[in-house]
Amino acid sequence: MNEDFDHADVVRMLAQLNDKTFTEPHDPATVWERIYSGLLPRLSAAAGEVFHRIHQEAGDAVFKEILPALKNDPTFHAAYEQASCHAVLALSTDPLYGRLAPRSTIDLLLPEAGAFLSPARALILLQPHQMLGATSTDDESIELQIHRACDKGLRRLSSAQATIPSPVHLTAVLTGQDLSLEHDDGTVLARATVQPSSRWRAAARARGSALVLYGYGLVLHDSPAHRKLMATPAELSSCISMASNSGLLAAALVSVRLQPSPNPPRPPQPTTRKQPRKSRRAQRRIRA
Repeated sequence: MNEDFDHADVVRMLAQLNDKTFTEPHDPATVWERIYSGLLPRLSAAAGEVFHRIHQEAGDAVFKEILPALKNDPTFHAAYEQASCHAVLALSTDPLYGRLAPRSTIDLLLPEAGAFLSPARALILLQPHQMLGATSTDDESIELQIHRACDKGLRRLSSAQATIPSPVHLTAVLTGQDLSLEHDDGTVLARATVQPSSRWRAAARARGSALVLYGYGLVLHDSPAHRKLMATPAELSSCISMASNSGLLAAALVSVRLQPSPNPPRPPQPTTRKQPRKSRRAQRRIRA
């Protein structure tokens, strides 16, 4: 495959085989049918990996060129290091957010595994507060935070059948209401303040992981617009496609670590009800 390769054309041609079966009548439980059902996602995943690698290689060259300027701009460099993000926590079982959770290889080839797994997967949607773009002298452009995230294990989404990686060195850490996406080398890819529900915590705890969608296209900075977008499937698909084609949306399945708040609220101290003092007149009556 070369840089001019358009994996979307291959995916479209393969999609024409969707109505072909190995069994008549169709029995999706047979081995060959299961293998076949996983063929299109796997081939699409291979093409997506090429798409991702091309973007990263081009981005490496741009990043190397602009690195001195980045270090010499305190404001730009501070925003890059702070990694502040808008965030939304959701569940794959939510009618609005479920379409953002792609099926895994296990879902395709071994659907019975669903009986042993928690039905809900925790979702983490992240969008940097500030888009940090950079352009080289060759007019190649990158978004620095997306490039860093993909360098540390996330993968750009390239199609609806994109394979989501599971990088072992990335962890989503939730401490109270403070969420961070961290790499084992100490790099923090994202920081956000969130309000996790008990159901989200339970799903993250049950599976020990969460699906992270990082980048642009979901308008997380505007809550009303985001909710409207999520309720409009056609528009949502269009926005995701535009962001993906621009290399501005990446994903990964990361481990989750839930930690208590460093300063948990103290329970109120029980108060001892004081009995009212008796007046002198009452005391005199008692003596009498």
